[in-house]
Amino acid sequence: MYGVLAPFCNTEAGYRAFTNEKSRDVLVTTEGGWFSSEARGAQELRLKMTFEEAWVCEPDKPNMGFTSWDDFFVRRFREKVRPTINPDDPSSINAACEAITYRVCKNAQPTDQFWLKDMSYSLDHILNYDPLASQFTGASLLHVVPGTYYAARLDDNPDPDVVSRSQAFVTAISTRALIFIQSDNPAIGLMCFVGVGLGEISTTKLEVRQGDVLKKGDEIGSFHFGESTHCLIFRPETKLSLTEEPTPPGTARQVGSILFYVEKASIN
Repeated sequence: MYGVLAPFCNTEAGYRAFTNEKSRDVLVTTEGGWFSSEARGAQELRLKMTFEEAWVCEPDKPNMGFTSWDDFFVRRFREKVRPTINPDDPSSINAACEAITYRVCKNAQPTDQFWLKDMSYSLDHILNYDPLASQFTGASLLHVVPGTYYAARLDDNPDPDVVSRSQAFVTAISTRALIFIQSDNPAIGLMCFVGVGLGEISTTKLEVRQGDVLKKGDEIGSFHFGESTHCLIFRPETKLSLTEEPTPPGTARQVGSILFYVEKASIN
């Protein structure tokens, strides 16, 4: 589908295709629809609850109250379905998205060599040569890839496209939303959330502005149509302990769950 839609989606008409009312025609319960028994069954199998229990929607209205396919794509969990764990604990860092750990990189450099089978990360490129980038030389970088909760159909024989197979490389070349956050915890200090739209048809939307004061669980943005991935980048002074991966392998971490524990800053 990506190969077919990509040439058209970076146009005004492509944007309207997913945001106008007509796009709701696929949000139906008939065969092939996103609310068909097959599609709902695949999603409910993963979430262990019904669609109505999991997502903010209006079951009594046409198309469950969604105003467009894009509105459906960025649907929100109901309160308490994905609670923020330890919301007042400054020594833990929570998962920003529903996602699977792809790679943890230590000592990331401003620029690095790229090899076909062992791709590195180039901070200057990822951070678009931002003036703050120099503070992250030697950084710890966590790269995670999408969970499957936005996709309601199963594929018994997945065949990732070339973009999906080049996860590290696309963090330096694809559309990116950079959100630098200064933590009140000196052991964390400055960090950066990097939202990456994996392909030409992906969109990242920011919900925060410079100077905003955030707390755990606040929404900072969203990914729209297309695949997406993100990185969390921490200064080398920030000492982190990654929590155990969920089981079985390939299971996404739940948004709001504990991702890292932070060691206390040393006193010189």
